[in-house]
Amino acid sequence: MIWDLKNGKMGLVNTNARNDALKLGKNLPGRFRKNPPTFISMNPRSDSLNFKSDSAIYTFEDQSLTAYKVDFLEIADAKIFPAGNSLSLEKNGHMKGFRDARIIANDVHVIDAKQINILSRKSYYGSGTYSYTDQNHNIRKILFSDIKVDKSGHTHAEGTLTAADSFLLSPYFSYIGKVTLNAEKKFLDFAGGVRLNHHCDGLGKPLIAFHSEINPDSVMIPITGNPVTTKGRRIYKGIYITNDSTHIYSTFFANRWNYSDTPIADAEGFLVFDEKSGEYRVAAKPKLTDPASPGNLLSLNRNYCIVRGEGKLNPGVKLGQLKLEMVGNITHNRENNEVNLDVLLGIKFFFSPDALSIMANEINAIPTLKPVNMKRETYKHGLVELLGKSKAQSLEDASLLFGGYGELPEKLKHTLLFTQLNLVWNEETASYISQGMIGIGNINGTPVNR
Repeated sequence: MIWDLKNGKMGLVNTNARNDALKLGKNLPGRFRKNPPTFISMNPRSDSLNFKSDSAIYTFEDQSLTAYKVDFLEIADAKIFPAGNSLSLEKNGHMKGFRDARIIANDVHVIDAKQINILSRKSYYGSGTYSYTDQNHNIRKILFSDIKVDKSGHTHAEGTLTAADSFLLSPYFSYIGKVTLNAEKKFLDFAGGVRLNHHCDGLGKPLIAFHSEINPDSVMIPITGNPVTTKGRRIYKGIYITNDSTHIYSTFFANRWNYSDTPIADAEGFLVFDEKSGEYRVAAKPKLTDPASPGNLLSLNRNYCIVRGEGKLNPGVKLGQLKLEMVGNITHNRENNEVNLDVLLGIKFFFSPDALSIMANEINAIPTLKPVNMKRETYKHGLVELLGKSKAQSLEDASLLFGGYGELPEKLKHTLLFTQLNLVWNEETASYISQGMIGIGNINGTPVNR
């Protein structure tokens, strides 16, 4: 203990021999500070609030205490590191608020606090800035105007990002809305709207409403079957055919032409950006993880403005008793309005079984016909869509081992199954027109593959 009668102060220092070098009011070198003394509040409301310090100065005039070399305070689930490693207590034992502290909540989340007020060992509040680091290691600042401890004893912080903040979840997604930090969770929670940063002027860029935790390393926006903007306006995604079957067009989180238009290709699940292809993609999580899995996928190339759909397709035409089942992919080039399809098409209709058998046998009897390319990606993906991944693989293995499929699965049996079919949409005739060779998989269950 050191008395400074002239200035009305008393110094409290650790008297251990290892502190001989200590000078009043100076920070003690870390190598000497193995077991610094602990200051504990006796006020019941403080709930044994405490901190460790090797030196402190008590001022008689205002009955305040200033402690030095305070590494951090443990408050609720957080470690709070005061600026300058010092803090002050007022006459009543209340800890003064301090600025420019650092908060590490639950050993995960770091907040650079602008203002912190500590109420007890289990409670504090304040405001501060959070550094959000995206997948490309760009740092974006989030101001949490309300930081506090929730009823479960965890740090809880809230803030709001506006258009003026120009905040990016990643270089491909802008964000406006509420941000919440729950320290017991690894990622921040976002409830607002995301905007796509593409170069396709005709699509527009509305704020897509969502609410989800976001992993900065792989931003995934949940997308329901009926997405809306932050103002509640319905928006659409997919490749559509108009009700009068005269036009095919695409949209990607924007308006559709008419309420009665039919989607040829659509998808839901999660919205992501694939840097390798330069595409925004919407699909279920298993499909995004493994593109060879069954399921629909919808994509937009942000630079070339090509919308592509794959999976189960609806050609959008009504042919009476002819039932169509189409799988494959469709692309719409928004720059030149070209629509192309590469599909497997099954057609079911009533026809004489004997006549169909004759047709299949005669085609199989022509030796010069080229076989269908069963290694095409569209063909293999088509089987996965129709049969599932496991059954499609078994069928492919049987073909390699025995040179054929044997008994066809029921889902592959159609009156006619075209397994290689390239189509283009002709707007003048309002029709799908075949281009190139047509491959027939089977006729009424009889394998052809030519």
